[in-house]
Amino acid sequence: MTDETLSLLIHADSKAGKTTLVASAPPPLLILDAEGGSKFLPVRKTTWDGLRPPPAYDGSWEVCVVMVREFSTLVNVFQWLQTGQHHFRSFGIDSITEA
Repeated sequence: MTDETLSLLIHADSKAGKTTLVASAPPPLLILDAEGGSKFLPVRKTTWDGLRPPPAYDGSWEVCVVMVREFSTLVNVFQWLQTGQHHFRSFGIDSITEA
């Protein structure tokens, strides 16, 4: 079986549902949230600071949120992702403009 991936860049007006669309990706999902939109998602969530190892996926959450306030947070998270030492199947940045 080969790995199949899908990459999207979603552009739409404010409040059009971009964050909700991202949250429909297969779990476990990692969202880098630079706007605070993840707090309105009606899904089971956990948080990650990007400094320590990512949380293990135990089925108690669907979305892992990293609040992005500084560029260094993005760098730390991408370094973790590159190691492959995580359980995430899906990944989203909300919003790329703010990040």
